[in-house]
Amino acid sequence: MKFWNKNFPEHSYGKRDRYIPLMLFNEIVWPNLFNNLKTITFTNLLIRQFIDPTFQKKQFLDEAKIMVLKVSKLLALGEIDNMKGLLTDDAIKELRPNLIKMSQTQREALAVEAENIILGFIYSLDVKVDKSTNPQKRLVEITCCFHSSSDSVTGFYPLRKVFKNRKNHLICNYRFVRDYTKGVKGRWMIDRLNHFKPGDIPRQYKKLKLTELAMGQNGVKWKLVL
Repeated sequence: MKFWNKNFPEHSYGKRDRYIPLMLFNEIVWPNLFNNLKTITFTNLLIRQFIDPTFQKKQFLDEAKIMVLKVSKLLALGEIDNMKGLLTDDAIKELRPNLIKMSQTQREALAVEAENIILGFIYSLDVKVDKSTNPQKRLVEITCCFHSSSDSVTGFYPLRKVFKNRKNHLICNYRFVRDYTKGVKGRWMIDRLNHFKPGDIPRQYKKLKLTELAMGQNGVKWKLVL
């Protein structure tokens, strides 16, 4: 017997499939001005100067997109063990029970195609230094957000379509971490992630609708991530 709470939003998974977060991770939808300024400052004055002189935001975002595409396919197939090397062990441990709870329809809806990504951006960048260790442990964390739409997309995508066709719209939040400690050959790994639709976050969705009304009928257009 299945029980259904009327407070759960309806979405394209089906009326009796409730939203199951893949991990505990605050849902991120749009860029944050303060975080963007912080990212620019940290990139130019800290990371390139003292941690990784070759770091480029665009290159990182391109590589992050490739990892998101790979992980999304594995999520859709339920192949959790094949995510080793892409996700941290702790991330896999937290993800496993939540993915198992999902129906096949829900899992399949997690897949993202490269041609369907309409927006991608770095939401935040943080540098963590542990001075109690020798050498000092240095970690860089970068949180990214990608928007995907199964609608036909060419050139520019009007913002208002997010609200009109929310069942075809998927938002992916991923946090990447890399160990830059001296002597450690670290690489980018995913330690937090989540996929959701606008209708899965009703409170934020209401705010988004108000934002859309304030923008007028023409809406706002964003450039695609290629």
